[in-house]
Amino acid sequence: MIDKSYADALAYSLKLLKIRPRSIFEVNDRLSARKQPPDVIMKVISSLRGSGHLNDLQFAKAWVEDRMNFNPKAPAILARELKQKGLNENIIETVLGEAKKRFDFNDVASGMADTFIKRLGGNISRESAKRRVAGYLKRRGFSSTLIDDILNKKFDGYETQIN
Repeated sequence: MIDKSYADALAYSLKLLKIRPRSIFEVNDRLSARKQPPDVIMKVISSLRGSGHLNDLQFAKAWVEDRMNFNPKAPAILARELKQKGLNENIIETVLGEAKKRFDFNDVASGMADTFIKRLGGNISRESAKRRVAGYLKRRGFSSTLIDDILNKKFDGYETQIN
């Protein structure tokens, strides 16, 4: 019975990992939701770790890289997402430390503001545009201080841009 359960759980886990990389916690959670016995789950996770299919450090690095390339967020939001994926603090600190060396989050936020301003178009008041950009950056986890600096730089002369 365990061999059949193990084979089913392993096949399901590999199917999940084909869709996207996952953390050990996520695989454990998904197998638990399918009512797999704990000993089978442990065996599957051990097997997947041994084969290199599951590696929380690589998963975290890939997660942050993907986020920064396609949906940038501030380090605090990235940390929260990684924590929700079940990663431990050491891995999160390591990966975010590397990300802070690779990416200038001030430049990232500034670029995000530029893109958002372009999407707003020119038929919007200065105050409304500032408020919308601030909300956009705030929802992505950037600090109020950084947002204020960006708004001051981006909206100095904004009125002349739309006229």
